[in-house]
Amino acid sequence: MRRRNRRGIALITALWMLAVLVILVAGFAAAVHSDTQAAGNFAQLTRARWAARAGLARAEAALISEMAQPYTALQAGRLLLEPAEADGAAAGMTVYRTLVDDEAGKINLNTASAETLAMLLPAEVVDAVLDWRDEDDTPGEQGAESDYYQTLTPPYRCRNAPFVTVRELLLVKGITRELLATRVTADGRTLEDLLTVSSSDTNTDAAGQPRVNLFTASKEELTEAFSEELTEEEIDAIIAQRGAAAFRSPADLLQMDGLSREKVAAIYDRVTTTTDRVRKGLVNINTAPKAVLMALPDMDEAAADAIVQRRETTGPYASLGELLDDEGMSVERFRQVAELLTTRSRVFTVRSTGQDADGVQATVTCVLGLEQNGSDWTTRTMYWRES
Repeated sequence: MRRRNRRGIALITALWMLAVLVILVAGFAAAVHSDTQAAGNFAQLTRARWAARAGLARAEAALISEMAQPYTALQAGRLLLEPAEADGAAAGMTVYRTLVDDEAGKINLNTASAETLAMLLPAEVVDAVLDWRDEDDTPGEQGAESDYYQTLTPPYRCRNAPFVTVRELLLVKGITRELLATRVTADGRTLEDLLTVSSSDTNTDAAGQPRVNLFTASKEELTEAFSEELTEEEIDAIIAQRGAAAFRSPADLLQMDGLSREKVAAIYDRVTTTTDRVRKGLVNINTAPKAVLMALPDMDEAAADAIVQRRETTGPYASLGELLDDEGMSVERFRQVAELLTTRSRVFTVRSTGQDADGVQATVTCVLGLEQNGSDWTTRTMYWRES
């Protein structure tokens, strides 16, 4: 009887040991499977990320090539890049889709006037936007400063400095996600898509040379620069004009007696009235959507349509002086808007999404600045995010 009991106990012990071994083996197999799956997912994500970076590299090359022209004319301010056979892309392989947005085709939150902002934003939030970016603690009539934001949960302070990102608007009184997602253009661009904090341009002419300052240039310098376009009497008149009344902008040349629109148009790209080397917030008339053009001072729908039609039929504007050739561009309108415009772009947002053969995706979003060194162009990364 005792021998049978011992055999029974041994059998039960053996069964328990077998069960433990089975559990251990199963656990080990599950761990191996999990690690293998994780490694596979990591490999897929890595391929997708490198595909996204390949799209980014192609965008950089395309933008540098664009700089060979004295103007920037991405169609509707956007450039779509997808793999070609030359990239080694084929059916079933890793691919990318890259969208390039011209920041100069948008309204800059940090430089736009209250009137311009009111053309895109509800009137009741404009004061709050201005209060957010100004340096003082005095709220506008419908605005808000830190005293208001400190009552929220959680509390925070008003920046009282330029916006760092467009999404920062969500911290401003009255701004909602729904408002930023409002569709504004016929091709589906939202309010957020039409705003920027990054646009800027160098104060140089189409050849990349510093512009001639109407305030400080001597007669010799003006003669050397414009002897083919202006007579000596006209150069003397410019010098006399700056002594009698300051030029607010180069467009004020149009107010001078005897200086024709054609002559002002011919020299406009090569003159300036500021010593700033970089000018922020200029809008590119070759890439800005109609809604952005209409937001600018004294620009109505007819004037915006004329610009869009001109660049679609005749081609891009090589210089701002060519605006004076447009029917309906009055001297007064040109004086109001010209200093806010450019024909080129130096900052772009690139969104590149890579996808591997199994459908795994990764996206790189960055802001690139184009910089010139002699005859060479390079890109500078101003913002980077991977997701």
